[in-house]
Amino acid sequence: MAKKREDEPRPPLHLIHDELVRQRESYARRSDAMNARATLLVGSAAIAGSLQASDLFGNGWLIIAVAATAVAAVFGILSTTPRAARDLDMVEIRNRLYTKSEHDALLFLIDNKNLAHSEQEKLLDRRARWLKFGYISLLTSIFAFVLLVARVHVTIPNP
Repeated sequence: MAKKREDEPRPPLHLIHDELVRQRESYARRSDAMNARATLLVGSAAIAGSLQASDLFGNGWLIIAVAATAVAAVFGILSTTPRAARDLDMVEIRNRLYTKSEHDALLFLIDNKNLAHSEQEKLLDRRARWLKFGYISLLTSIFAFVLLVARVHVTIPNP
């Protein structure tokens, strides 16, 4: 394998770096939006729970509605819980980049940002799954509550 000559043009690392910065900014926006949706889920579950506090006890739909509301709130809380994610250690970055050429420093920075970005994306995907399960639970709760209000009676027998 032939060695690369010094006078050959190097890859346009600034373009790669700019794209990585754009993707990290996109991640931050999606994370903020997910936090807003999770907050909405928890608030909706609280409202649904308060609406379900009625005198219709004994109806199975109420038990299902209350249980699903509680599950929705738990999933909403889980999706907002901060998780430890790898981020760039700026002291290490400074120490490593200080002795490198501009090209090698940018390549090192791109590699480290890429690793951190990949880990953060995995965490965001996990949080999105929690949020999805929360909304499914909330919809189940609302459906059960509608059936409850419509007086569709389902009795859950005592054991």
